[in-house]
Amino acid sequence: MKILVLAWEFPPRIVGGISRHVAELYPEIVQTGNEVHLLTVEFGLAPHYEVVEGIHVHRVPVAESQNFFHWVVNMNASMGQHGGKLMQEEAPFDIIHAHDWLVGDAAIASNISSTCP
Repeated sequence: MKILVLAWEFPPRIVGGISRHVAELYPEIVQTGNEVHLLTVEFGLAPHYEVVEGIHVHRVPVAESQNFFHWVVNMNASMGQHGGKLMQEEAPFDIIHAHDWLVGDAAIASNISSTCP
């Protein structure tokens, strides 16, 4: 199966438990023969694209904001834009898996774009 994952944190960006959970879960899923592409937020000097334990990690830029909810909107817009491009290049994905409500809008948009001609 080909899986698109959206998570707003992934190492080296560690804010809470999602980063650790995603970093431990998906290498196991890759080992079972699945292809995993992870959309996450850019952080520090981490590359925009790399393969980490078999996971294709795509880090996207997010416009800064002093307001957390504004930042979430910016993040979803960026993930949606990059996710759409990734779906054109790598499609079809069998599963779209969103971690946390923060990436919900981008996941819904990705799901809609994956089912529309």
